[in-house]
Amino acid sequence: MAAVGEPEEWAYLDHAVLRPSRSAKVCITCRHFSYEVSRSCVTLLTCPVHQALIGQGEQLTRRCRHWSARPPLASP
Repeated sequence: MAAVGEPEEWAYLDHAVLRPSRSAKVCITCRHFSYEVSRSCVTLLTCPVHQALIGQGEQLTRRCRHWSARPPLASP
């Protein structure tokens, strides 16, 4: 999928890409998961790998085949 510009212009991921997950392996725990704030101050959940938006709430119950664990936080 080619870059389509700013995240505000991206389409939402469909259910063919995001599959249900009952484990901790969900979008919000993925190393690729990110979020942006739109010009109208709305939080947009994003997946830079797919260059697409994640529907509200789906970050907690779904994942794609590119899920990868976040690296552990460094200790001080």
